[in-house]
Amino acid sequence: MEIASYTNEFKRSILDLFAKSFGKELPENVWNWRYEKNPFSEKKLIELMLDGDVVAGHYALWPVELEVEEEIISSAMSMTTMTHPDYGGRGIFTKLADSVYQSAFNESHIKLVWGFPNANSHYGFIKRLKWKDIGTIPMLSIDNEGMERYPSIDFKEKKLFNDVDAAKLKSNSDGMIRLRKSAEYLNWRYFDNPMFQYQVLTTSESNFVVIKFFKSFLDSSQYEIDIVEWCVEPDLDSIVSLLSAIKTYAVGKDMKVSRVNTWMNIFDKRHILLEKVGFKLAAPITMLGGLTIENTSNLLNYSHWDISMGNSDVF
Repeated sequence: MEIASYTNEFKRSILDLFAKSFGKELPENVWNWRYEKNPFSEKKLIELMLDGDVVAGHYALWPVELEVEEEIISSAMSMTTMTHPDYGGRGIFTKLADSVYQSAFNESHIKLVWGFPNANSHYGFIKRLKWKDIGTIPMLSIDNEGMERYPSIDFKEKKLFNDVDAAKLKSNSDGMIRLRKSAEYLNWRYFDNPMFQYQVLTTSESNFVVIKFFKSFLDSSQYEIDIVEWCVEPDLDSIVSLLSAIKTYAVGKDMKVSRVNTWMNIFDKRHILLEKVGFKLAAPITMLGGLTIENTSNLLNYSHWDISMGNSDVF
């Protein structure tokens, strides 16, 4: 077997490998959106394990820019790892990771590889790939009873992000490590996304939330709402106003909502305000980790991260 870098001729084989590995299809338009239309970089950090004409393994990093103390650095999110069912137990995952990390750090000048390993992969990332745990992210949730207290309110729906929106969102991060969320990125992430439909609700010129409705995994007759992006200062009234807009939107759509979920770093000044309005720690717990060759620890310090559900490809 040999390791090869991605070229377009392998795309169909990768989509087939995804189906064999996970028992479901990966639509080609999703692949194109994520890798061909990446707003940060045209470069693809994807390594494949080949056994003749068979793609036996796949590991992709997704180039993404981070803002760290006003400096823009190159990083990469760890994305889909796959091994063909007939090739398990041969160390393909580790070999591909070593290869793509070497390329990322030495050739593409990536400063940090990071991501959200799940319970099945966390051990491998820490023990085999030498990742460091950055932090654990609990869900913050408020149930329907908690949302009932908020009144109906006038709001608007945003259909396109602009540079002013991006600047306001950046101002909320208070100098923390964050994705560089330009207007181009925000429109790509939320309006061009072929996997999910998002709504952007705004209650003022400076406040908005990006939300996603989905059928509850616990009760398919009800919906849940994920707040994947907050653009709001640490101000109680502004947060209440946005929650009121979410409630009003759901009522207008005649959706029975069981709970509203979000992420917020406990070191973020807004976390305590979410507790005040009724959000409580809940499952599931998500793990954030990373690997860096830099002689600095702040990239691996969770207290420095501005984190949102929108950072993950799951939400």
